[in-house]
Amino acid sequence: MNITKRIGIHLVLMLLIVWAAACDNGKEQAGQVQSDSASSTATTSDGSRQQTEGTDRKPGNEKVGSPEQKRSYTHNFGTIEVSATPKRIVGIYMDDFLLALGVKPLTQTMYGKRHLPYLQDRIGDLPVISPGGINLELILEENPDLILLAYPTYAQEGRYELFSKIAPTYVFTGEDNWRQTLLTVADVIGKPEQAESWLNEYERKVAAARDSLKKAIGDETVMFIRFTRAERIQIYGGPSNFSADVLYQDLGLKPSELVKKLAWGEENSAPVISAELISQFDADHIFITYDTPTNEDAQEFKNHPLWRNIPAVKKGNLHEVEMFHWMNDGPIANSMKVDDVLKALLK
Repeated sequence: MNITKRIGIHLVLMLLIVWAAACDNGKEQAGQVQSDSASSTATTSDGSRQQTEGTDRKPGNEKVGSPEQKRSYTHNFGTIEVSATPKRIVGIYMDDFLLALGVKPLTQTMYGKRHLPYLQDRIGDLPVISPGGINLELILEENPDLILLAYPTYAQEGRYELFSKIAPTYVFTGEDNWRQTLLTVADVIGKPEQAESWLNEYERKVAAARDSLKKAIGDETVMFIRFTRAERIQIYGGPSNFSADVLYQDLGLKPSELVKKLAWGEENSAPVISAELISQFDADHIFITYDTPTNEDAQEFKNHPLWRNIPAVKKGNLHEVEMFHWMNDGPIANSMKVDDVLKALLK
């Protein structure tokens, strides 16, 4: 770490310590702070709308109320105490989960240098956080009650201590399936009933979808691939990853033999493959996503003679899907994948 960066981190830490001390002093004088809430909407798994809690409280707009009972949670980086219903939440790569539970976060996460378009109608023009360079000062300005970090890497190298100076911070392992993560998020933010309701609705949706798909395509096989650039084509298998949970578990679809051969198992569920293997693509239906669908590499790939002559393409069973929600594993993203599959396969 260079000296400039080290000095910058120390300056931020000093600022956070001063801020935390001032907050503690203010709480002793004024009592527990509670937030005003504004109304917005989030989308449930069937596309309907539900009310979400607002995030319009800013420093200086607090209302004095009776203290809320606190709850303790232990995670890999420590133990935190949170109020029964934290209102102002920063969730780095947790946007999907919070919105599914009817909570609009204070910030939105960037995917590389891009917003998550599938959440934009729900999340709006919120301040952006890039996981590659998390802006602690921005988070501090938002005055959160709780910070949720999707992966341990966000908290390593002393960053957890910095986050904790701003607000209680819960760090997820990144290893739980999305259902368990949703339940944990709901528990920490005091909304377990909303998570159970969402999951029950999702299970009804996929049960109906399984029946419809079985009648429509029987035992026909599917595969999902991602085209990043000419030298990077990934085939996504299972039993668990961004797509397998939905395709092969929730919807009960059958992976092709090539998927099972190349991309099945905990250690190798999304290998990079060479273009020479395209001729072996044996699935009856192929779902494909392009990181940048309009660039020259993608256009060349679409016109590749091997690609154009595989059975699924020749039969018209190639289904292009949007990268952002297919490469995310939140409840809203997965519900949208179900919709995409039904639209593609129920002809």
